[in-house]
This record gives sequence, structure tokens and C-alpha cells, in this order.
Amino acid sequence: MTSIVVVTGAASGIGEAVCVELAGRGHTVVVTDVNEEGAKAVASRLPHAHARKLDVTQATACRELVQAIEHDIGPISAWVSNAGVSRMARFLDIDEAQYDLTLDVNLRGLFFSGQAAARAMVTRKSGCIVNIASMAGKQGRAPFLADYVASKFGVVGLTQAMAFELAPLGVRVNAVCPGFVATSMQVRELEWESRLRARCRCVSLNGNRGCVARIPRASSASGSPTRRWAVSSSRRMWRAWWLFSCPTTPDSSPASPSPSMAAPSWTDFFQVSVSPCSNHSRNIRS
Repeated sequence: MTSIVVVTGAASGIGEAVCVELAGRGHTVVVTDVNEEGAKAVASRLPHAHARKLDVTQATACRELVQAIEHDIGPISAWVSNAGVSRMARFLDIDEAQYDLTLDVNLRGLFFSGQAAARAMVTRKSGCIVNIASMAGKQGRAPFLADYVASKFGVVGLTQAMAFELAPLGVRVNAVCPGFVATSMQVRELEWESRLRARCRCVSLNGNRGCVARIPRASSASGSPTRRWAVSSSRRMWRAWWLFSCPTTPDSSPASPSPSMAAPSWTDFFQVSVSPCSNHSRNIRS
């Protein structure tokens, strides 16, 4: 049986690209989105794919979807929390409605959808969760996105907390932090910023915008069983940032990180060997 991977917010952009990558690796993909027709369109182009409607802001819907997938399709091996929203506005102009929507989708939605998936995974002591965060979760120099920055810092912290609790139960949790990626959402942000500034200055730290194809490779690599010791990792795209944290287990002893970490690969993010009790952080210029 092929592994079953669920991707949220997968009707377009990074979520769609993740589905394409995972399907290409032979996984059975469940494409979910609040836009059900968009999810069906993506699933129709992939082998052995399924489409389901999901509003991640509804905790009950998340639980019901996990139960339905486990009953109708099979046990979930991996969950990719990608659903997210953004809208640019000056900090002084952000109202409660915009703030609530951003935090509801980007953080609350990720919390409760990941919780629903984890509850199923811990019964088998196996599974992995990948949270799509953002470089805005690593540093706040994202123009006119104060609410988005707050939500993505929350995602990075939540990823670490989830990993710390779930690792002893057999579930790995990691995050990917993309920079500016060529998606429809990014195009909208460039237009908004252009109007806010009266000129467009939105560039990544090294002056490049990202290709959407790179993000799913970082996401899907974490599903490999050979990456079983990589937990609480947050990859910052265009510069790589690793943060490993895994609780000590009774049958383990401290060990140093593998020398292989000196040469990270863009396409094989989690090709590292870290002891299940070691804590390691490293900032590497790629």
C-alpha cells in the first residue's frame, strides 16, 4: 500500500506543487482546500489522488475529515499544513477582521488540523507533519504584513512545541519557511505593496524570488522514513536554518550531529543524522 499524504490549501500555489511532487514520488495524495472545485481540478491531474473540501478554521471539520480519510482511503502517513492567507496593510491600518482571519487560517487552522492528524498518527506510533511557515516566521522585516508575521512566528514556535510532545509518540513535526515564491498570492502582494509604496521593492534577502518547485521538494523529503530523527526543523528557503530538538528517550545517549550537515542539499533537506536526544541549531548560508 502506498503512503497517504494529506495537503491543506492545495488548490493552487505551493499546496498544488506539493501535491504534484508527492504524487510523482508514488504517494496517494488527498488534495484539500476550502475551494472544493479547485481541489478536484488538481486531483484530477494526479494518479490515485482524492479531493476533499476543508475549511481549516473549523476544528470539527478537521476532525471529521481525518476520520473520513482513515475510514474511506486508509491510514494517514503524513500531513502537510499549507493553508494560509495574507493581505497587505500598514500596521496602523490593520483592523480586527483582517487580524482575526489571518490568525484563524494561518495559526488556529494549522493547530487544529495538525492536532486532528496527530491524534490518528499516535495510535500507530508513526507519521509526520510538515507545517508550511514562512521566512516571515524567522524575521519580521516583511513589509505591511504585521498580522501575517505574527501568525508565522506562531507557526514556527508551534512546530517546536508539537515536535517536543509528539516525538516520543512516534510522530515527527517539521516546518519549511519559504521566502518570496512565484505564486498567485505573491503576485497580489506585489501589487498591494506597489500601491502602498507607490513603487515595488519587494525582494528576498539575496535579491531573488523563489521557484515554487523548490518548496515541495523540501516538504516531501521529510516524509521519508530515513529522516526519522529530523524533528522540530524549520527550513528557511534561500538560506537554510536548521533547528533540531528531540526529547531524550531511555534507550538513547547523546551523540554529535553527522558531518553530512556541512553540505546540505536543496533537494534532500532532511538528509541528516541526529541523535534522538540531541539539541542542535545551526545557521548555514546556502
